[in-house]
Amino acid sequence: NYRFIFMPETIGSIIYLSRHFKELKKRVKAGFVLTCVGDEGASSLIHSPNADTLADKAALHILKFKSDFKEFSFLNRGSDERQFCAPLINLPVVTLCNTRFGDFKEYHTSLDDLSFVTPKGLFKGLSNIFEIIKALEMNAVYKSSTFCEPNLGKRGLYPTLNVKGEKPLIADFLAFCDGKRDLIDIANILNQPVLKFKEIVTNLLKHKLIKEAK
Repeated sequence: NYRFIFMPETIGSIIYLSRHFKELKKRVKAGFVLTCVGDEGASSLIHSPNADTLADKAALHILKFKSDFKEFSFLNRGSDERQFCAPLINLPVVTLCNTRFGDFKEYHTSLDDLSFVTPKGLFKGLSNIFEIIKALEMNAVYKSSTFCEPNLGKRGLYPTLNVKGEKPLIADFLAFCDGKRDLIDIANILNQPVLKFKEIVTNLLKHKLIKEAK
């Protein structure tokens, strides 16, 4: 499920962690600090310390396809990721912004008002996290159910007209369903947004050509 926490920066996360750390450590798979998501600037990601969590992976995959994407290491931290990723806490948490805190002149001034925070900017921030959540919900490890390439044509999964040198995305996807790589891994290999694979996965499961690896 999902848990939403609304709290004052720094002291709020410290108090929350002091009360719920054991539960969070046991249950959290991916967490996202949302801050400065109301302007119309870039889509920004501040990584966890090692940039290797599921939260890093999903957020990077979605945002790298945005034309204005900006990526920052944990050295550029500045919000509650400082607490959630502290050495003795070490939760899988990253921070998502539009324009990163400190990178716009209105930050921490009286100019950071509703003329700077816009519906368009808020919708952009919402859309980014919504796509990341959809990617996480789709993400799974799949394994091919056939020893070699299946006949996709007779199942209506292969185009009847071919273009020289081109392969349908479904064929490339199947080639990497080895029961080890998850869906985001395969999407990264194929350099395609993971959300493009929803129909492909649905059809392959329907025809029992892949199965979810346990």
